[in-house]
Amino acid sequence: MGGSGLNLAMQDAMNLGWKLAATVNCWPPSDLLDTYHSERYPVGERVMMHSMSQTALFGPGPEIAALREPFTELLQLPSVAEHMAHLLAGSDVRYHVGDDHPLSGLLVPDLTLDNGRRVAELLHHGRPVLLDLSGGDVGKAAHGWADRVDVVAGAADDLEACAMLIRPDGYVAWAADNFRAGR
Repeated sequence: MGGSGLNLAMQDAMNLGWKLAATVNCWPPSDLLDTYHSERYPVGERVMMHSMSQTALFGPGPEIAALREPFTELLQLPSVAEHMAHLLAGSDVRYHVGDDHPLSGLLVPDLTLDNGRRVAELLHHGRPVLLDLSGGDVGKAAHGWADRVDVVAGAADDLEACAMLIRPDGYVAWAADNFRAGR
C-alpha cells in the first residue's frame, strides 16, 4: 500500500528538481515554479484517496468483506485491472500543457527507437529531450536550443507522432503528428 506514496515522492522530486534547475539557469518563464503546486497537489490528494481506499478494503467486518467480493470481480476485467495499475503507479497523471495532442501532458510511452535506445535512457541527463521522429526537420528548427534541450533523432514504428518535447520528469510537454519549419 505504500508504493503509491513512494511513486508520489519520486515524481514530486523530479517535478520540482527540473523546474529549480531551469530557474537557476534563467531559462524558464517566470511562473514555472508556480506550476509545481498546480501539477502535484491534485496528484497528492489522489494518492491520499488511494491510501484511504486501500486501508478501508483491509478493514474487518462483514460489510467490508462484502465490498471486497465485487471489487475482486471488477479486478478480473482487463480494463479495470489496467486502470488500477496506472492509478496505483501514478502513470494516469495528465498535466495541462496547453497542447491538445493525445500524448501531451502524459508520461512518455516506453518506446524503443530504431537504434535500440529506449526513450527512458534519453532522460538520464536530467534535461528536456526533443525527440525528432521527422527525419531531421524538427531538430534543425530547434538548433538554437542546444544549450538547454537534447535533440535526438530516430524512428519509432509504434508511435504516431513526428516529434515530442519530453520534460526531464518524463512527461510530454509538446507533441506533433506533422511539422513544418517556420510555424
